[in-house]
Amino acid sequence: MENKRQEEVDFKKKISRNQIAKKLTPVKKNDRRELNFFTALYGILFEPVKTIKLIVKQEPVGLALLVIILSSLVMLYPPMLELVSLFTSFTPVLLASILALFFSITGLLFGSFLLVLFARLLGGEGDFFSLFSAAGISQFVYIFTPVFIFAANSLQLSGFANQFLSNLIYYWYLVLLIISLKESQNFSLPRAILTLAATVGGVILILALVGVSILGIFFV
Repeated sequence: MENKRQEEVDFKKKISRNQIAKKLTPVKKNDRRELNFFTALYGILFEPVKTIKLIVKQEPVGLALLVIILSSLVMLYPPMLELVSLFTSFTPVLLASILALFFSITGLLFGSFLLVLFARLLGGEGDFFSLFSAAGISQFVYIFTPVFIFAANSLQLSGFANQFLSNLIYYWYLVLLIISLKESQNFSLPRAILTLAATVGGVILILALVGVSILGIFFV
């Protein structure tokens, strides 16, 4: 009898401890924030992993297209200023802007398609729009291209250091692209890097084969 009573007492104590632990343990809530223009861009700069996870969930394709348009226009700033300073007509500037936007959007569409294709071959689980959205919004870092170019020219560094600083923006985007690939396809970091390398290698191989075929037509 005493043993049974002791067991009941121990059982009640165990239950009470579990109840107290549940009350003291903070409840983890899913991040249900709705991404808007400012939160997405702030997050890409200061909380890239967390923000890219949200982008992958919500797939804001329209926001990605807006960021691509803005970054493409900023990338055009040197030729645009040169054309305006020479008092040329507005038509060349407009044409250059349209071409830049066209190649930026179609290039990212095609690149995202290839990345998803190779990711599927390596066991990826994500879809096209999640990767396109993350990669597109990550292009916001290109807004800072003029800053990096100005810094590289102003500091008058050595050849390698100058080149590295000028291209630092592209290395930054490469890191964000790898994170986008990792989160959108539910990959480990090594597999995401392998997928990107395989995609680039596959494109180079295809271009080489096409080049050899064209040369064969003209010289055979």
